Amino acid sequence: MSTFNYELALLCLEQKNVIVKEVMDITKRMEEESLKEEINLDSLIAERQSRIDRLKKCDQMLASTTDGLEDSERKRIQGIVSGLGESNPINPHEEKMADYVTLTRADLQTTVEIDRRTMDILIQKRNEAREMLVQINNEQAEN
Repeated sequence: MSTFNYELALLCLEQKNVIVKEVMDITKRMEEESLKEEINLDSLIAERQSRIDRLKKCDQMLASTTDGLEDSERKRIQGIVSGLGESNPINPHEEKMADYVTLTRADLQTTVEIDRRTMDILIQKRNEAREMLVQINNEQAEN
C-alpha cells in the first residue's frame, strides 16, 4: 500500500482554486460584454475553455493521488476532495484541503450564477433581434 501525497494534493487543489477564480473573472467579463450593443464573446469563450481544460487536468492529477490507497483511505480522501463526503479531516493537511475545496465550490457557484445571468441577457437579446427581424419581414411583405 502507498501513502497519500498530501503535498501533491494540496498543490492540485490550490491550482484548481486559482484556475476557478480565473474562470469566474472571465465569466464576469463575458457578462459585461453581453451588455454591450455589439457583442463579441469568441475570445472570452476560448480563454475560458482553456482554463476549463486545465481544471480537468487538475482533477485527473488529483484523482491519481489516491491510486494505491486502501479502499477506506481512498474513499475518505475522495470525500474530502469532493466536498460531498462525510469525511472529516484528521490532520492539518486535510483541513487545508477541505478549505480549498470549500473556497473553490463557492467560486464555482458564483461563476454559475454569473453565467446564468449572462445567458439570460443573451437569450433576451436574441429574442429581441428575432422580433425585430419578424417585424422587418412583415413590413417588407406589406410593401
